[in-house]
Amino acid sequence: MSRDPSLLSKLRYVALSMLASSAGLAAHAAEQPIARRCVLLASTYETQGVTHGDMVGALRINTRNTQSRLLQRLQDDRLVANAALIDVDGPGVSSERVKRVQEISGCDTVVEIRNVLSTFFLLGGGVFGFDVAVNRRVGEAETTIYSRQYRYGLDRKTLSSFTYDGAVDAIWNDLRAADVLGQDREVRALDASSVRAEYDHLVATWPRDLPEYHLRHILVETEAPGFTLIGRLHEKGPPDFAVLAATSSQDTPSSTRGGDAGWLQLSALPKEIADAVRERDGQLGLIEHPIHSDDGWHVVEILGVRQSHPPAFLDAAASLAASMRWNAVVPAAVWAQAQIQQ
Repeated sequence: MSRDPSLLSKLRYVALSMLASSAGLAAHAAEQPIARRCVLLASTYETQGVTHGDMVGALRINTRNTQSRLLQRLQDDRLVANAALIDVDGPGVSSERVKRVQEISGCDTVVEIRNVLSTFFLLGGGVFGFDVAVNRRVGEAETTIYSRQYRYGLDRKTLSSFTYDGAVDAIWNDLRAADVLGQDREVRALDASSVRAEYDHLVATWPRDLPEYHLRHILVETEAPGFTLIGRLHEKGPPDFAVLAATSSQDTPSSTRGGDAGWLQLSALPKEIADAVRERDGQLGLIEHPIHSDDGWHVVEILGVRQSHPPAFLDAAASLAASMRWNAVVPAAVWAQAQIQQ
């Protein structure tokens, strides 16, 4: 799916409803930005002349995949960090939006990662990769304290061995070696009892009157391949959905799990997919047509329906700790206002 099926995504609708009542605080923060010790991971993408919608959609997915992996490494290292996908194609516009999100959130440090794709690969060559920069603000002054480019050839040998995990590992290892983020690291680890208390509160307030759907999907660039895959799944002796997802889906995180997106509430899904699932009225099975979203075309299968219930503590603890670190520095209403700029 195009949205991260994590605990925080599942609770997004709860968070937004709570934040709506705090709009005044957000507006005040926007007018009077406060310098906070935290890291804003801002992800953008840049296509050098590419206008084909499906290609741009694939680049957007890859940008999100890269962002989620790098954010996880930042948070695992106890950095006070959160991410914003600045969904604008082009460095001129995106840099202004990154600056605006930083101003509202008040974070002193921005790690900007730009996913870059050239166009001349259409003529038999080309490169793709990432530009990474770390900018730090002190008062009104902002300084670039780190920058590096990563480029990969669009040739068969490179593409056959490239993985986003490997690319993010390289980016993260270089950032760690440069030691430019240390001031935004949590000095003292969260007490285990406080994380447990947060989990107990989560369980007590978890909305149990909403359904969750166990979904798997295959993401492709255009509608025609989607219909082809659906046709294959209706053949006598059809191929395994998981195998098709692993070999055909452009959504890298779920493709490695056979397309399994996990249990999701409708609020955590793109509207088009949520509408299609809702129309099934609890009926399991393959949705008979590809579903279009901003990311491409989805072949979706509903594997199960159940009433919502909270995750196990061990599954939720790391996400809760990262959220607690962030919320202690950036008020929830301020972050909600900043996300409007994304």
